[in-house]
Amino acid sequence: MPDDTQRQTFEERKARIAARHARLARGSTARVLPDGRIEARAQRRRFAFPWTGLAAALACALIVKTVFLAHFGAEDYAGRVDRLWQGSALDRAGAWVLTPDDLTLTAAAHLEPMLP
Repeated sequence: MPDDTQRQTFEERKARIAARHARLARGSTARVLPDGRIEARAQRRRFAFPWTGLAAALACALIVKTVFLAHFGAEDYAGRVDRLWQGSALDRAGAWVLTPDDLTLTAAAHLEPMLP
């Protein structure tokens, strides 16, 4: 029957192995060592800013602004945005996003003839 120190070292080793398996399950890379063994290494978790999501949101906002501006016309669209500026903080944030810029005006001018 093993004594307490052997049991403790075994439990520590078992906990280290379980922690390594958990890290490997979240992502790993494998490489073949010169002697033919395969070694798996856990990848570090990087908390990077989601640039792709931000670019997609900006593209969607630009498309929505362009379609609204082409559909409603410049005067009606400006009136709707002005009404948003008079609303709550969320409305003002929406008005800030929907305020037409040069790119939106140019794209709406090209899109307007295509809309019914």
